[in-house]
Amino acid sequence: MSVNIPDIVWSAMRALGLNTSSPEDDDEPIQHHAEHHQYEPSPIDIAVVRAMLCRTKKLPPDLIDAIFDFGEYWAHSTTQLHESIFISGGNPDREDKFLLRSYPLGLVDAGARQNANDQPYTTALPTPRPLGESLDSSFFAKAAKYPVPRITHPARKVVFSFRSQDQGWVTSSDDAQDPYSKSWTWFDAGLEKFDASGAEDGSIPSVNSLRPLYPHIRQTSSNPAGYNYAHKLLHAPEWEIQRNKTAFGKWQDHSITWSYLDDIAPDSEGGQALVAKGRGRETGDGKFVRELQVGDVVTVWGRARFGGWTNRIESVRIDVYWAV
Repeated sequence: MSVNIPDIVWSAMRALGLNTSSPEDDDEPIQHHAEHHQYEPSPIDIAVVRAMLCRTKKLPPDLIDAIFDFGEYWAHSTTQLHESIFISGGNPDREDKFLLRSYPLGLVDAGARQNANDQPYTTALPTPRPLGESLDSSFFAKAAKYPVPRITHPARKVVFSFRSQDQGWVTSSDDAQDPYSKSWTWFDAGLEKFDASGAEDGSIPSVNSLRPLYPHIRQTSSNPAGYNYAHKLLHAPEWEIQRNKTAFGKWQDHSITWSYLDDIAPDSEGGQALVAKGRGRETGDGKFVRELQVGDVVTVWGRARFGGWTNRIESVRIDVYWAV
């Protein structure tokens, strides 16, 4: 079996003291050492193990992919925000707030050039503009200095984590009987792509080249060349990550996982169970994760609606996992 192993993987194997001779010479048994801490492999780690399995065990690539998926042996990136934020309802100018974005799918960091005029990658809200031509996976493969996903849709799961609460009170006690159904503070997911016009020199563009696919944008009436975000008034069941408990009065820690294996129909009992937990009815089918492409950026928005409602936020985190 012929396997194309990148030079960077060979270098990593030699640095680890691994035998890089031909498969016919690999007769020594592999030593196994139990570890009790959580191990988070890098893209190079995964590529090295793949090469070892190909050479020493002569496993076919498809079987290795299946083993890695079963063991969740995936690369991942983390972005997080630790800041006290208040989002108040009743005023369209302040009731929708961009909070955080992930690194581009397939990259472990922003990988973007920055200059004095650029805002921080993870928290900057770029001017809303329509997407022209998006960057494809081959661009990111050339720009990164480590293995990037070999498939178009490599995402395996996205984990959203929040510490938040609402204002802690409601005018009617009936509104607080069900913890989520009448909650008007919540978090939505969003999606951005890089516009190819910002990648003229071959390096990954800055945050200013990101274009939103959701929330949607619309042309302004006063300036046809200008655009604004078109935020929905009510909850969007396909984008809603999590609502705050109504009038709970204490910080709540939520961790929500969207997986490529999810298969919950919106109108099923499982979909109703999501709603009962304060989640979007249409977020359990796995479609969002399965359709993510290399270079896509996941975002989180905080929402509050109607006077008196306040989304109080202490921290937000996004973990994105993908197959290499």
